[in-house]
Amino acid sequence: MSWDGNCQSLTQSYPALDCVAISDQSGTLYGTSKRDGFVPTAQELTALVGIMKSGGATSLTVCGTKYMVLRVLDNRVIAKAGPKSLFGALTTKLCLVGVAQDTDKERKSERGSDQMFKLQEYYIGAGH
Repeated sequence: MSWDGNCQSLTQSYPALDCVAISDQSGTLYGTSKRDGFVPTAQELTALVGIMKSGGATSLTVCGTKYMVLRVLDNRVIAKAGPKSLFGALTTKLCLVGVAQDTDKERKSERGSDQMFKLQEYYIGAGH
């Protein structure tokens, strides 16, 4: 399965995550679900990795959306832009990024956070 196919499959397995992208920690994008034009740039990914490793940022921009950083802890970040929540997580080799979009009928943010961090644990366990 390609990385793009893997990311698309992950949005089905983890339904609170509307979009998923996987890269290495230097910003090379391996795959994305490509939903709603979600294709982070290398610059956005390296900025996100830097925030997860050292904190200090109050905002970040991914795919043209500026997010306010809410929490950075243990190689993870949670950021918010209106109804969108962005979750970033590092493994030994990878940077995982997911977006959950709240709607009037469904609040995906809390479940999206849980699902992203389960995904992080999976990839760590798989040696990535």
